[in-house]
Amino acid sequence: MLTPVDGNFDKPFTDQIAKNRNTIISFWLLCSYCYYLRHESLVSDELFDCLSKEMLVSFDDLEHQHKHLITKDMLGAGTGYNLGYSDYPLIVRVTSEYFIKNLHQGHSS
Repeated sequence: MLTPVDGNFDKPFTDQIAKNRNTIISFWLLCSYCYYLRHESLVSDELFDCLSKEMLVSFDDLEHQHKHLITKDMLGAGTGYNLGYSDYPLIVRVTSEYFIKNLHQGHSS
């Protein structure tokens, strides 16, 4: 189970990405959905920008079933604002609720 550290998921997410580079796509989509559609920040703005830049540089080498949802233009701009609710896979929408809940539990402890 990933838990927030210092009020966000920066460290847990970067640790997971270090273990499996392709998970950067999952975490980027998750963070984008939470930020733009749920108005919740799971990671710092700096980390999201960093993830976007890293993905842009290595985009052609990344493999993920939901990669087609992300464009290089989106990564260059550092935003997923153009994705609507139904664009996000169900797994992203459901998983986001888990992380939001854990983020708030972390703030209350």
